[in-house]
Amino acid sequence: MTSPPVPNNIAIALFRLAQEGLTNIIRHADAQRVRLGFRATARSYVLTLSDDGHGFDLARGGDHGSHGLIACVIA
Repeated sequence: MTSPPVPNNIAIALFRLAQEGLTNIIRHADAQRVRLGFRATARSYVLTLSDDGHGFDLARGGDHGSHGLIACVIA
């Protein structure tokens, strides 16, 4: 089964999200393995990024008052 083509604006947003996520892994996670996944349906696009690095303590907060990428919804 072939997925329909991804519109350019969505493809660019997905690329930028993957790029930022990978950059965060390189800078902060000390990971050895990274898994990037993508799934398209008729109604949605799902990008997943996971690694075997160390996480961070949500209770402590980020160095700059943020927690990195939390979510992005494109309407």
